[in-house]
Amino acid sequence: MVKTKDLLKDLDFQKGFKNMLTMSEILIEQYKIQSYKELKEYILKKIEEGEMFLSLDIKPSFDDTPEYWETDLENLFTSPRK
Repeated sequence: MVKTKDLLKDLDFQKGFKNMLTMSEILIEQYKIQSYKELKEYILKKIEEGEMFLSLDIKPSFDDTPEYWETDLENLFTSPRK
């Protein structure tokens, strides 16, 4: 009997996909980011490079972070760009 775990391993379904961006990792790795505006610019750059997912595991603690920050960042992935 074939186990599901073995089938998924053989499919290698994640090949070619990038890892999910995680807010906490961005803020740690990109410690030079000093504002919400800079954070958005960084995330837009990553989207242009092919990132498709963002985990909003923590709130960015910049003075200019809006109350609607989660929706604002999610919209970066779905809104058309100029």
